[in-house]
Amino acid sequence: MRVLYVAFHPCALSESYIRTEMEWMQKRGVEVFLLAHTNHVSNHPMVVPPERFQLGGKINEVARKFQVDVVHIHWLILLEWFHIGELTAGLDFPLTVRGHSFDFTVERTFRVSSFDSVHKIWLFPHYAEKAAHVSTKVASLSACYDFGVFQPGLSDGKVVRAAAGLEDKDIEGFLSVARLCPERRFELIVTRAFKPEGYPERLARLASDNVTVKVNLQREEVAKAMSTASFCLRGSDESAHQFGMPVSVIEAMGCGVTPILPDLPAAHSYAGSAAFYYKTMEEAVEILRVGAARKEEAIEMAKRYKTDVVLPEVISEWERLAR
Repeated sequence: MRVLYVAFHPCALSESYIRTEMEWMQKRGVEVFLLAHTNHVSNHPMVVPPERFQLGGKINEVARKFQVDVVHIHWLILLEWFHIGELTAGLDFPLTVRGHSFDFTVERTFRVSSFDSVHKIWLFPHYAEKAAHVSTKVASLSACYDFGVFQPGLSDGKVVRAAAGLEDKDIEGFLSVARLCPERRFELIVTRAFKPEGYPERLARLASDNVTVKVNLQREEVAKAMSTASFCLRGSDESAHQFGMPVSVIEAMGCGVTPILPDLPAAHSYAGSAAFYYKTMEEAVEILRVGAARKEEAIEMAKRYKTDVVLPEVISEWERLAR
C-alpha cells in the first residue's frame, strides 16, 4: 500500500507526533511518501528517502506522481490554508485526516467533513466526543509514542519539560514553578520553532539558576534526558487552545516519569492515576515537595498509548479505502 502524507513542516523536532506515525507505518510495510509545505524548520533527518519527498505542490498532482492509494493529512487547518480549492473540486484519491490540538474546533471539523474526498477524520477522544454529531466520518484516536525509543532509566529527581519553542505552550509557567522550588533541579528542552525568533534564548535568560535549558535535542537525546527524570511538569494555555494529548507526556510516562498536569478533565482522562494535578503554581510546588513519584503507574499507563496499540486502526481504514 502506498500513502501520501501531507504535512506543514514534518521535519521539525516538535512534530514527533507525525514522525512516530510515519516510521511505524514504514516498519509495517506501508510505502510512505511526503508532501510538505515548508522545510524551513528541518531539525531531524528526513523520514522518507529524497525520491519520495516533494516540497510544495497540489495534492492531486503529487499523489498521481507517486501513484498512491490514499492521501493522509495532518492538521485540519492545513486543508483550509492550502487545499480548500482542491477539496471543492474533488480529489481523485481518498483522503483521511488526523487532527492535532491547536487546530481543533467543531466548526472546522464540520467544514472538513463536508467534502466527499474526506473519508475519515481522527481526533483525540475528548475532541471526537464534541464533534461526533457533525459527521459519521469523525472517529476517536489517541496520541501515541515510540516505546522502542522512550524507555525507563535511573531517576535522579529532576523535573523535565519538553516542548516546541512557542509562546502559547505555557513554558514560562514551568520556569515560574522552578523559581518557587529552588531545591529541585529542572530541565527544559525546547525546539527552535519557525517562530518567534530568539524565543529559546529569551527562555534561557528568564530561567533561574536551578534550570538547565537545552535547545533542539534529537529524539534519542530527549529520551535519554527523560529517562533520568522523576517528574514531568506540563502547563496549558487554555486561551490559545484546549488541552489535547501532548506527546511529550506519554513519552515521559514511557520513561517512568510521573506527570504533573493542569487539573483539567482532559488531562485526567489522559494520564489517570499515574499523574498529579494542580490548579495553581503553588500547588505544583507543593506536589514536588511532598509527592512521591509514581514510576510504575506511569509505565503501566503509557502502555495504552504504544504505537502498536493505537495505529493498527489507521492501517485498517487505509486498506479498506484502497480496495
